Amino acid sequence: MSTPDFEFYPSSLKLIHRIDKSEFNKFGIVASSRIPITRPAMVIFGGDCTETRRIANNYASVMESILRKANINDVDIYSVYYSFGDRDSFLDRINIFRMAKHRITMRQAQEKTLAQIIQAEPTSPIVRRAYDMIFQPRFINSRGYPRDMDAIIKYMGRLFLWGHSHGAAMIRALGEYTHDRLQELGFNESQISKILGHVLVIQHAPITPLHHQRFNTLTFASASDYMMDLYNEFSDWMADHGDAIPPIYLGPKYGNIICAGKLASKPADEHDMCALRINTASYHNLSPNGRVVFDAERNAITNAARYISQTADGIPSPRELVSGPTVDFEKMTRTGETMYQIMLKDVRRRRQMPKRDRQI
Repeated sequence: MSTPDFEFYPSSLKLIHRIDKSEFNKFGIVASSRIPITRPAMVIFGGDCTETRRIANNYASVMESILRKANINDVDIYSVYYSFGDRDSFLDRINIFRMAKHRITMRQAQEKTLAQIIQAEPTSPIVRRAYDMIFQPRFINSRGYPRDMDAIIKYMGRLFLWGHSHGAAMIRALGEYTHDRLQELGFNESQISKILGHVLVIQHAPITPLHHQRFNTLTFASASDYMMDLYNEFSDWMADHGDAIPPIYLGPKYGNIICAGKLASKPADEHDMCALRINTASYHNLSPNGRVVFDAERNAITNAARYISQTADGIPSPRELVSGPTVDFEKMTRTGETMYQIMLKDVRRRRQMPKRDRQI
């Protein structure tokens, strides 16, 4: 990597491991540089405000409360936090959307800054460090040789990732980077797809493209989430019809997403994930539709944890992940199909209009 001809402070990523609290560790966290590949592990990628151990631990605490309430005690919980240096998380996301073939234009000054970031760090050290800690040991043995397919799939099946907001963009970038590393190791596209498909990802209010995910990804979001406006195709239509949208499920072709028009009683809360911790003020401030979506996500988190802790055969389907007493997956699927047909008519009408770049 060439040295840039301008001053640039590098970015980095660090990892914490959630442990039991004690008089010697009142916050219940320790720094970590590795994730044992034989242990079931949940790795959390928070939003771009996750720049301290405290915020990373807040995410981990929410997830721990969910798993403990479901009597799941054998899944290790890790959470990352970022040091962006001179990187810009907003411009990183723009670059990710562009690589996914979204047409987005920016002001000249922003284009210059993005070009400098790419020159200084062609591959984000945040993504590279995440790969080194999470995936490389699952692919390479202690002697430096690639593992066989059966071993890799076994170790990939002990892992699931959860991302919020910008964290979902980091997971997507990590998926692309991991794909390229597997190519370098000599795996073909069919093998790579099988390997990456064994990693479950759950993402909440993701600011990232929803299509062509490398990992096995399930998304939860609000159609009224202003943070996602202009980013994902589904929001172009849903933002104008949010109040009329009940909980729906749209399959992998359309982003593998569960959402509703309005989740919270306050518009500013549509991007928030705190209501995952049940019996909090945040949960009680959800709309009836919002409770269904959050219950579905909570079910998905607990069922994903059970899956990786039991190393069961067969990757759980979205139905198996989210179904529960308050969540009717079949109803959400039927409603999603109906809503999609309505959206499709609008999309066809829009295709007859001149194509325009998105201006940021």
